[in-house]
Amino acid sequence: MARDEGWLAEHMLIVGIEDPKGEKTYLAAAFPSSCGKTNLAMLVPPKGMEGWKVSTVGDDIAWIKPDENGRLRAINPEAGFFGVAQERR
Repeated sequence: MARDEGWLAEHMLIVGIEDPKGEKTYLAAAFPSSCGKTNLAMLVPPKGMEGWKVSTVGDDIAWIKPDENGRLRAINPEAGFFGVAQERR
């Protein structure tokens, strides 16, 4: 389905990192299976980095394609975290 719609589908981690001023930067990284993507996606900023936030778009599968302006867009076609991690509430 991804290919038919023009998306690149890959095992990728996508996280948003927000600084204390509220500026969010997204990081996408391609890693092989069973290498710790889910652990990295569940990152909690350590003590001393108050005000920083990490949010997960996807921890296992990402679909990526450029929009009409050439900016990369990504979605997570799955809901929640990959099956090896329990969802935090």
